[in-house]
Amino acid sequence: MELLTNSYFALFSMVALGLILGRIKIFGLSLGVSAVIFVALVFGHYGVVIPNDFQTFGLVLFIFTIGIQAGPGFFESFKKEGRQLSIFAILLIVFAMLVTLVLIVVFDVDAAIAVGLFTGALTSTPGLAAAIEYTGSSLSSIGYGIGYPFGVIGVILFIRFLPRMLKSSVKDAEKQMEANGVPCLRTRSIKELADDDEHIKAREMMVEVDQPYIGKMKMYGSPLKMSETPCGPRGHGPFLGEHTEEVLAHTLGYSKEQVEGLYADNILHIEDAAKALNEKK
Repeated sequence: MELLTNSYFALFSMVALGLILGRIKIFGLSLGVSAVIFVALVFGHYGVVIPNDFQTFGLVLFIFTIGIQAGPGFFESFKKEGRQLSIFAILLIVFAMLVTLVLIVVFDVDAAIAVGLFTGALTSTPGLAAAIEYTGSSLSSIGYGIGYPFGVIGVILFIRFLPRMLKSSVKDAEKQMEANGVPCLRTRSIKELADDDEHIKAREMMVEVDQPYIGKMKMYGSPLKMSETPCGPRGHGPFLGEHTEEVLAHTLGYSKEQVEGLYADNILHIEDAAKALNEKK
């Protein structure tokens, strides 16, 4: 029971459960790593407490990873569209701020909770840290916890349904760009690449192989292409012991009696599937 109440065990349990739940798709939608916060909300509801050091370290690590991801293209994008994007960002924050003020003044919502809702709806974890430091109240975390789920789900749904609302798709955009001579290629799933990509087919990167007891299976071909030496799968994946006798007899020169003796002494083993396959040869 001590293990279940240990804060470190609880921390890693929340992360593990969150990552597992984040991989589950419902109607094609998944929460990804955002599922961790929903699991943390449940743990927090039942009184699980994580040391402050971990909370601070987690926040620092989160901000660090965002910077690393955005860094490579940040300055280049800022040079090209920085002014326009900055205006949009300012308008978004100002609008959210006005809504927050309405909650405080008109609906008499506690200021600390309202600020937490503000940061949660914008999914701004650094903003939460600033809110807690400024208000000195844990109520900001409660507001954040309420606003964050709706912020995450709302963004996912918006991105998911925006193409339908605009009656456009990535495939249509790709065709339009190709028609206008713009080289492009949308991100494709492995199944799309295996089934439809002409480049993959031409280079024989996906080949069909007869797999005993199963039928035809698709396998990866060799990326190496030589003018006189064929490259690629030479056959199905071998079963345990399928080629043992062939190697011992033809390559190493073992007699039939020697091989049978090795089987009798349980030094060699062949699975039933391989044995039945060899009998058909």
